[in-house]
Amino acid sequence: MDDNLGEKRHELTDSQINEITQIFGEFVDNDRSAIIPNEDFGYRRIVVDRPLRQNFKATQDRIAELEDQRAFKNRSEDTQDRIKEALSTLDSDKLWMDADRFREDVENCLSKADLDVRQSVHNAIERALGERDPEAEIVRDSNGNPEHDSDLRDKERIPINKDPQDYFENKIKPHWEKAWLNESSRYVDEKDGKLGVVGYEINFNRYFFDYQPPRPLSDIDDELANLEEQIRKEMEEIIR
Repeated sequence: MDDNLGEKRHELTDSQINEITQIFGEFVDNDRSAIIPNEDFGYRRIVVDRPLRQNFKATQDRIAELEDQRAFKNRSEDTQDRIKEALSTLDSDKLWMDADRFREDVENCLSKADLDVRQSVHNAIERALGERDPEAEIVRDSNGNPEHDSDLRDKERIPINKDPQDYFENKIKPHWEKAWLNESSRYVDEKDGKLGVVGYEINFNRYFFDYQPPRPLSDIDDELANLEEQIRKEMEEIIR
């Protein structure tokens, strides 16, 4: 084709179309055609989240990263300087493994500096001074719910005839104990209202895979030996 359509680069000739039509009309399950229920091609894509775990340190390097946070940059220069000065009063050698304790200490140091900042700034402070740590406690929101780690978000395809919750409980949760299904409306199918976005895919390799055994090692060894001999001769020509 002049222009590729995805991974499709070839057109079907009239004779090929006629042959395919004949195979379809014969409706026989063999090595050239397969009779498969429509549901076998369907899947639901569910989103699995895992909790965010972070440690926190008030080092000068991490405090400096505040300057990359939009909510912080939106404050006046004077407020920015006062926030950084207040955070600098925290023990730079202390490592917080619990987000709630870190938040308490940050709130105290900001209050002592007579600073009342928005929640967006608190979030910016956590992002700048925080670092992912699998050994840390789970970071939770104001309602006590675990926050998700965007780096650990995973999308799973499950058969369309499987219940998403049952699949999650039996196939996923045993491996990721603290994981949960994301039930946001954006991940719910609009047509049936069920969890998981529905899609269909025909994987020809799955149904018509033709196994080709690897070449014998002796053939590969012979080919390598011939290549080495060819390289040796070419090198001798160059040296001359």
